[in-house]
Amino acid sequence: MSRSVKVSHKPRNDTTPGILFSAVQIIIFFTFIKLCVFNTEALQKNFMQTQIPVSFVLGAVVILSGIILTTLYVVIANQHEEY
Repeated sequence: MSRSVKVSHKPRNDTTPGILFSAVQIIIFFTFIKLCVFNTEALQKNFMQTQIPVSFVLGAVVILSGIILTTLYVVIANQHEEY
């Protein structure tokens, strides 16, 4: 006495936002690494006449960009309801 319910699942193959956000994060990260390797003098300077080094600010930007891009991806992915 089992009931079978037929549900049509259409898999979503749109991976464009994920690939795009990953590419943006990779570019941001490797730009930061390139600055760390080839332009250490600029990273040792203070940021806008504060005692905070530029390297710290740019590192925070890399981390925040990852958080922002992840949040955007989750919002976009959750807009598409799967039934």
